Order: sequence, then C-alpha cells, then structure tokens
Amino acid sequence: MTSFVRGFADDEILEQEISDAHFVEVHAAREVFFAAVDFEERLAVLLANHYELEMELLGIAQSTIMGRPINERSGFDDRLALDRRFLNVLTAGRLYVDQADHGISSLFGDTSGDREAHLKFENNLYDTRWGYRLMSAIRNHIQHFSLLVDSIQYPHKATRAGDKSTARVQVSAVPLARVRSLSQNKKFKPAILDELRARGEESIDLRLPIREYVSCLVELHRFCRDLLKTKADAARALYEQAIVSHSVIDGTAVRVPSLICETEGRMPSEVYLSADLLRYYNDLTRKNEIHFDLTRNTASTSDQDAFL
Repeated sequence: MTSFVRGFADDEILEQEISDAHFVEVHAAREVFFAAVDFEERLAVLLANHYELEMELLGIAQSTIMGRPINERSGFDDRLALDRRFLNVLTAGRLYVDQADHGISSLFGDTSGDREAHLKFENNLYDTRWGYRLMSAIRNHIQHFSLLVDSIQYPHKATRAGDKSTARVQVSAVPLARVRSLSQNKKFKPAILDELRARGEESIDLRLPIREYVSCLVELHRFCRDLLKTKADAARALYEQAIVSHSVIDGTAVRVPSLICETEGRMPSEVYLSADLLRYYNDLTRKNEIHFDLTRNTASTSDQDAFL
C-alpha cells in the first residue's frame, strides 16, 4: 500500500506521503460521517414530499376560492394530483424505514443491541399510532393494487356569521379513501381493515393519518440521531481535523485535498476532504428540526383574527 495526500495549487498538483494507518482511519471516519449525512438526506426527502402534499391541499382550496369550478372534471384532476403527492410521501417514508434499518445494521451490526433498540422503537410506533399503521398498509396497497384517493370534498365552513358583506367562509380540500375500495384488495392487511370497520366510517379523511405517519418518522429519526450521535460526532471531528491538516502541503495552501491509497492490482481508494460537506450537513440538520406535532399544527392563510 502507498498512501498520500493530493491537492491543487494554481496550475500544479501537489502530493505528500501519509501513513497507511492515517488513510484507513480517515476513510473509516468518512464512512461513518457519510452515514449520518445519508440519514439527514432521507428525512429531508420525506419532509419535502410532505410539504408538497400540504401545499397541494392549500392550492386546491385557494383555487376554489378564486372561482375555479367544482365539477367532475376538476375533481378528477385534483384526485390525480393528490394521488401523486400521497404516493411520493409514502414511498419516501418506506425508503426511510428500510434504509434506516440498513444503516443501523451496517454501523452497529445485525445482532447488536442498538439495532434491536431501533427495531423496538419502530415497532412501538406501529403498535401505538393508528395513522402509522394505516398509512403503512396503504403504502403496500398503492404499490401492489391501486391508487388511493377515491374522492375529494370541498367543505365551506362559515367562521363568522353575518350578511353577504360580513360573512367569513373557510374552504378546505378533503381527500377521501373508501373503506370498500381498500377491502377489494384481498392482500390488504386484515387487522387494519378490522380497525377501519370498527370505526364505522365509510370513507377515511386522509389528512390526519398522513400527518401522523410523517410525525412518527420524525420521531424515529430523532431516535436514530441519538443512536448515531457518539459515532457520528467522533467521525466528524476526525474528518474535520483531516481537512484542516491537509489544507496545506509542503507549506502551500491547496484546494480540493484528497487522501489516496494505491494498492497493487486494485483501483486506488480516495477520500475527498470537503468543508462544504460539513456545512451541508449542518444545514440539513437544522432544516430537519421539527419542533411541533404535525397532527396538531396546520398551515392556514386565514386572516380571521384580524376581524375579531
């Protein structure tokens, strides 16, 4: 093995030998830190898709206020748009769950206590949160049987009484799935169908369950962060120190430094040292901080308080 650092200064390439042990150490730290970045990226994808679903609901309601006709054709368009949004959220959610388990297994081992704790936490979410159970089953339904949204309601709710000049009305878009449609899928989880029938509703308002589903995955993400924290913090510190240490080669400041290990008969291994990656990770973690319950907090453009 031959290990060295390479960087760019003006028009020349500078190199300096490093120990093989140092390369292995930084390479291992990079892999752990990248795993932490992957966790944040997967949640960011999920939250972005959930945001787009919520904005679709707001947009449909607002277009109704602005005079768009409510008829069978507009209902078809709205249903298809919302089907796409639900599909995106549930696919991103399943991706998060599957890859979180893979990530924990890779870092701690398939039979480790940390992986067992992770699976126990996720199973508890499933057992105790109706929205998480329901939307997990619906995710399988969408993948293997049919799209989800059967119809949309556009309720107009009076929020202030009065004549036409003073009355205040709030418009919503409510996506619905019929229990009968789900039951036509012979592979739909029977226990979930039993729960649906016990509720006595012919159709499900999908807004609360999808918000609870995403909220559960935010909780799972926080749990995974805590599991990773010790390893990720140590790996980041080592990776960051390598960036500082190798930003200068033979007294010359270099750009885009990387550590390279060459072994006879094999492709070289390379570790890029990127300060931008550290900043990107910081931004992701801040962006992914959800300090409120999505099931209890929803967006509104209403200005009702201004008229009380």
